[in-house]
Amino acid sequence: MSEQQTDWRQVKIGELLTEHSERSISSNQHEVLSVTKDGIFSQREYFKKQIASEDNSGYKVVKRGDVVFSAMNLWMGSIDVVKDQTIGIVSPAYITMRPTEGLIDTGFLGYYLRGDEMRKKYVQHSQQGASIVRRNLNKDDLLDDEVCIPPLPEQKKIAEILSGIDNLIASAKKQEAKNKDLALSVAESILTSNCERRRLGDATTLITKGTTPTSLGMSFSEQGINFIKVESITSDGTIDPSKFSFIQTDVHDALQRSQIKSKDILFTIAGATVGKLAMAEEHHLPANTNQALAIIRVKNEMLRPRFAYHWLKSGTIKTIVDQLQTVGAQPNVSLSQISDFPVPIIPLDSQDYICDKLDSIDRVAGSICEKIFTMQRLRQSLSADLLSGRKRVSI
Repeated sequence: MSEQQTDWRQVKIGELLTEHSERSISSNQHEVLSVTKDGIFSQREYFKKQIASEDNSGYKVVKRGDVVFSAMNLWMGSIDVVKDQTIGIVSPAYITMRPTEGLIDTGFLGYYLRGDEMRKKYVQHSQQGASIVRRNLNKDDLLDDEVCIPPLPEQKKIAEILSGIDNLIASAKKQEAKNKDLALSVAESILTSNCERRRLGDATTLITKGTTPTSLGMSFSEQGINFIKVESITSDGTIDPSKFSFIQTDVHDALQRSQIKSKDILFTIAGATVGKLAMAEEHHLPANTNQALAIIRVKNEMLRPRFAYHWLKSGTIKTIVDQLQTVGAQPNVSLSQISDFPVPIIPLDSQDYICDKLDSIDRVAGSICEKIFTMQRLRQSLSADLLSGRKRVSI
């Protein structure tokens, strides 16, 4: 017990939680729930379908405030308190427990069980199993281990503070989702209008793949010219310089075919994130890229680079990519398939107008993402301090 935890209570985990196993008596008696490293969710909402067997009679019944965890995946943080559902059922493979009333606040418990100290204990009491991602939990040893918890009033205050931040993050994420829907609806309603279509390959000067320095017997360096990889491109269509690798000038000169220019569109053609894209700007240059990214460069006056970028970001192109990608060792889309994308050709002033609208939406999206990131960092830091007692709250 640290100096900051002078009035905290040391208890065994088994004193906080008691295992229980109430079973359902009919199939689909209640909503089927699953526990993941992100929390407890309805299977239908999280996986977009129910993955449990059709006959799930005999599943464990859980109620709001109960603790559910996967013994095999506990070391990865697959544990949480049921808080969004009044009642539900979970697989018999899960362990279900009930908190001790008067000793632990259920709101605090959810944060505490997913905190850094408890995660260390999950790893400590789990041993490598047959699979690299699954470990065998020694449940009795875990329950016999001891932790320090604050007085109930302080528990409630900590839960109130952290849940307040979580509510702000959830609200910002809803705003983010609405903004994305707005961007897609604007893009699809305008860009799918009745107009002339051309193959993207007819309107671009270069659709090619980059080259990895190692393929030429060269190597990366600790600093130098930017080398943009798939992981350098974010899910919201921007380039993250913190994810760059670097190459020397002689390597960049040797990789002439994959040298990036301002307003080039980088399009992921291989890997789990096929279709992810971003536009290179002056501040990213000089730069080069590898064979997992196609470089798309507008070649004539029928198409604005920014318009091509927004068109490729639209839901229509995502649908085309989903239909085209082949699945082997990893999903991929060929360069010839990208060349055949049907880009709409409309007057340049109309393209500029559309881009101004979509750029404005993108700026809002960037602001929301930054807000979410800042709040998540705050929550992570504050959670670690409050759950360890490094910071105390006044009651």
